[in-house]
Order: sequence, then structure tokens, then C-alpha cells
Amino acid sequence: MTIAANQLEKINFEHFKQGNEEGFTFFYTTYFPSLAKAGLRYLDNYLVVEELLNDAFLYTWRLKHLIECPRHLYCFTRLRLKWACLRYIQQQKLERRCCYRIQHQWENDAYLDLTQETNEELEALVYKAIPLLPPTRQNILKLYFNYGLSHKQIAARYCTSNQQIAKQLQESILFLKSVITKKKRRSNTAKVIKMTNLFQSVTNIEDLRKRVFELRYNNQYSFAQIATALGIDENTAREHYVAVHRTRQVANY
Repeated sequence: MTIAANQLEKINFEHFKQGNEEGFTFFYTTYFPSLAKAGLRYLDNYLVVEELLNDAFLYTWRLKHLIECPRHLYCFTRLRLKWACLRYIQQQKLERRCCYRIQHQWENDAYLDLTQETNEELEALVYKAIPLLPPTRQNILKLYFNYGLSHKQIAARYCTSNQQIAKQLQESILFLKSVITKKKRRSNTAKVIKMTNLFQSVTNIEDLRKRVFELRYNNQYSFAQIATALGIDENTAREHYVAVHRTRQVANY
């Protein structure tokens, strides 16, 4: 690093520590390509890595008073990104395995038109439904599906019987199935309501993108909350947020 570049980094780090967004933008644009490449070693999905990295930068920004130097900022953000990627992978495993069990049960439910769902669509529904379970049952699902523990091993952790663990696993799957079934049965009505809300609250695509960015960046809303608030799906909210982020990144380069 040249003397001029080193001096520029020091100046911007002072701005960063003082809460000046100019300092944040400098490190965001400087470190983003390298950190994104690091994230792609864990996940082969640039859009997801970009979203997780944006969250990692925002987390670092909120804890700026703890950051000691530019190198610390880089390493802290990279570690945050690493753990976010690993959590995402574990969550995907849980969703896929729950999906498999739910699909298996739906094979005998001829009256339900749900077997036409793609794996991605079903995983998205499971992702939204899992947090509705009590924390203990969420953890039992993870131990069983993600970590491969047997009923006996899980029962030993909770000081209960194998039969009780088997019952809780079965009831959890049935609960997820029932939640998803209800959501699908209401989907057509919900789509009409969402489109009505969208046209009433947002006049054009630029307004929508700005609103998505404000809710995510300023209010720290999750994409699920943004989707509900604006009457759009999560993928659309994520795409609009990334589009605005890229525009800001180019403008500040």
C-alpha cells in the first residue's frame, strides 16, 4: 500500500469511527469485492452472498465503537460473513429435510394441489413456518435433521424418552405441513390483496426500490417484513435492495 493510500485509509477510518457515512462507504467499496469472493467459497450463490455481506457490513457499522483499525474492520466483517454463510447452509439443510418429510406425507393427500410446488418454493414456505414452532422443537428438528442425532441421543439431552422425541418430531412436521397448507389455500386471495396494496402505496418502480432500501438500511427490517409491508414477495424485495445498493456503490466509487 502506498503512503497516499495508507493516509487515505487512516482519514476514512477516522470518519468511520465518528459515524460519518463517507467513511463507511469508503471501506464498503474497498473491501466488498474481496469479501464477496470469500463468501463465494461457502455459497455458490452471489445474490445470497451479497445480501449476507451487506448485513455483515451493517453489523460492523453498528459496532464501529469496538473496531480498532482498518484491518480489524476487514477481519471482523469477514468473520461475520463466514458465520452467516454457515448458518445459511445449516438452515438450508433443515428446510430441505423438512420439505422431504412434508412432501412424503402429501403423497397420500390427493385433495391437496401442493405436490406441484418446486423445491425452492416449498423451502421458502418451510423457512417462514419453522420460527412458529416453540424453540425446543426447533432445536430438536436441527439436532435430528442437521446433525444426525438419533432419538436416543436427543432424548438423553432433554432427559426424556425416545418415544417422546419421536412424537415431538412427528408433531412438528405435521404442524409445518398444516401451516403451509393454510398459506397455500389463501394464496390466490393474498396475491390480489398484495397487488392492490402495491399499487396503492407505490406509484413506480423507483419509489418501490427506495422504500425497500429505507426499510432495510434505516429500519433494519428483514426481507420477510419488507415483503409483508409492501405487498411483494421476498425475492423481489431482495432484488430491489441489491439494485439500490449497486447504484449507490457505483455513485460513490
